[in-house]
Amino acid sequence: MLNFETIQDWYNRGWMTEDDVNQFLTLGAITEKQAKKILGIDG
Repeated sequence: MLNFETIQDWYNRGWMTEDDVNQFLTLGAITEKQAKKILGIDG
């Protein structure tokens, strides 16, 4: 499973969509806080 840093990097490069990030959140690879950080959501 990919880790937070890889998911964030791939999202920033455009290799992942918001849906992909949410799927990794659902799978438990990242926390909700990490997902929000990747997507640039405050909170």
